[in-house]
Amino acid sequence: MEDKQVQVGLRIAELISAYLNADLNNDESAELSAWLNSDIKNFEIFREIANEQNLEKNQAELTSYNTAKALEAVKSRFDQGVVRDIKRKRRWVIPAAAAAVLIMLSAGLLFYLNRQPAQHLAGHYKNDVAPGENKAILTLSDGKQVELTDAKFGMLARQGSAVVNKTAQGQITYNMAPGTFGKSADLPGGFNTITVPRGGQFSVQLPDGTKVWLNAASTLKYPTAFTGRQRRVELSGEAYFEVVHNEKSPFLVVTNGKITEDLGTHFNINAYPDEQQTKTTLLEGSVRVSNGPERVTLKPGQQSQIKNGETLITVLDRADIEGAVAWKNGYFKIDNEGLKEVMRNVARWYDVDVEYKGDFGNDIAFLGEVSRNKNISVILKIMEATGSVHFRVEGRRVTVMP
Repeated sequence: MEDKQVQVGLRIAELISAYLNADLNNDESAELSAWLNSDIKNFEIFREIANEQNLEKNQAELTSYNTAKALEAVKSRFDQGVVRDIKRKRRWVIPAAAAAVLIMLSAGLLFYLNRQPAQHLAGHYKNDVAPGENKAILTLSDGKQVELTDAKFGMLARQGSAVVNKTAQGQITYNMAPGTFGKSADLPGGFNTITVPRGGQFSVQLPDGTKVWLNAASTLKYPTAFTGRQRRVELSGEAYFEVVHNEKSPFLVVTNGKITEDLGTHFNINAYPDEQQTKTTLLEGSVRVSNGPERVTLKPGQQSQIKNGETLITVLDRADIEGAVAWKNGYFKIDNEGLKEVMRNVARWYDVDVEYKGDFGNDIAFLGEVSRNKNISVILKIMEATGSVHFRVEGRRVTVMP
């Protein structure tokens, strides 16, 4: 039995070493995740090892069995390659050795956090903040505003030839008014705007049947009837589009002077004013992205990136498609993102203000996934588990501290 325990300990050491070197395959990731899920203590052990400062030490527990023989056998391997390999290769593979690794190999850490909810609010967590919800404001062509969160299902307004409805699922749709089919050109409707505040998300089906999902702190302006040679909408923030293709009337999305033209498509656009670049990620079909004289056509799986103030369009051939639409699917996917980038997303979704105390520079990065349906304490606690950052929550202000 003890020999088996020793082997388990050594195996966990190997898996953690592979993880820190970004060298885990799917089966190994599942194996390490299962170990994390099997005992709360395992998470604490992993956190001790993954912490950069503790990697300098020659002592750690890599097994939850706690038998003297198992621990001695594991510890004896520190100078024989296993843990030394972790330290040496981590510095080589991850030059920013101070970068914190946010490990969420499935529900491992969430399991730990959900089992100890009282700890979420201990100490500097004076209160918790609930996640965002479906809410938005619809501004009609006459300037009238409709609070969509509280609006009852059914007809909300008539805009030219279209009837604006709220479905039982909470989506806004535009349908031709009875007896007006084919007469939309004679019934001007003007423009509508959907504004999604921080702490919100919403979806709308446009008059042409195109479906749009809007992320927090986003605005979409669109005509109530598409009657011209182009179907043109304006976006600020982030949205996912499922466009109804029409060769005679291309669908155009304008974001800060940049144009994304649908060629039969499902795509995501991230164009927040406070981000450093605009990203268009193509899931299906084809889109043409234009920025001044520059123009590129994307294929499925590609992402265009345009830095603010520049005309050059960079194309990633193997974009993180899952990560680009994670918000729409109900979770954060963080892929080697800096602290401030992560916190901008947190601020939008939880409608909080973020204050930094200390100089964090660019040497802290995170990796992982977490549900957007959890309270803010969950994601903050997971980030704190890296040992590189701490948070204080007071009302709707989050203070970030070393």
